[in-house]
Amino acid sequence: MLHFLHDCGTAPATKTTEGHHFRRVALQCRILDAHGERPRLGPLYGRLMARAAELGLFRGERRTARRPPMDVSSGRGFVFVSHTGEVHPSGFPPVSAGNVHGRPLTEIYRDSALFTALRDPSLLRGRCGACEFKAVCGGSRSRAYGFTGDVLESDPYCAYEPGSFPYRDELRSLTESTRCRPPGAPYGA
Repeated sequence: MLHFLHDCGTAPATKTTEGHHFRRVALQCRILDAHGERPRLGPLYGRLMARAAELGLFRGERRTARRPPMDVSSGRGFVFVSHTGEVHPSGFPPVSAGNVHGRPLTEIYRDSALFTALRDPSLLRGRCGACEFKAVCGGSRSRAYGFTGDVLESDPYCAYEPGSFPYRDELRSLTESTRCRPPGAPYGA
């Protein structure tokens, strides 16, 4: 499904809230395109693309106009404040970093142990910690928490096998050149 959304470009505007893997797919497609390769995709992809063409979603070249996926996820450019003032990395995991009635939101976001940990991909554990896409994807911290009780554990719904992408040097170069801040640095710093 993510490859379909990627290849449709802007025909359907794509915003992923808990689809962190979309950033991985976008980078993989960019590198594979440069090598003239395409990922092997299943029959669902073919059916979706055929239906999108029937509906006239493609105007001209479908792969030229695409907005890059944003590197925003739980605790990384995103914060949720509950009606009681509790500050969470998103609206999904019930784990609080503090309360705005006791500390300013900016201070909680910049300095709390929870938010600083979420901004440091080197602290991810399991498959997410071993993944070469962890700095741009990071997996769903909400799903990790929901399944394990630990926001830094692996995303249980990720099907990607770390280390299986063949162009690691190009990936490293691309992720380093597009990083807007060092890992773990607070936004706005």
